[in-house]
Amino acid sequence: MYMDPSFGQMMTEQLGPAFASLPGVSRISDSAPSIDKHDAYKFAAARGLTITPPA
Repeated sequence: MYMDPSFGQMMTEQLGPAFASLPGVSRISDSAPSIDKHDAYKFAAARGLTITPPA
């Protein structure tokens, strides 16, 4: 199950701090690279595409 930080915090509050040490429980930041939020714009520009950011 994937959770956002708020849901993960709620699970820790309900199950206790040992929740984080259960088998299979990990922070996504421990296994996935951080991606700059502007990478999509740079990638699109490199391909000659334009992305219009939300207003």
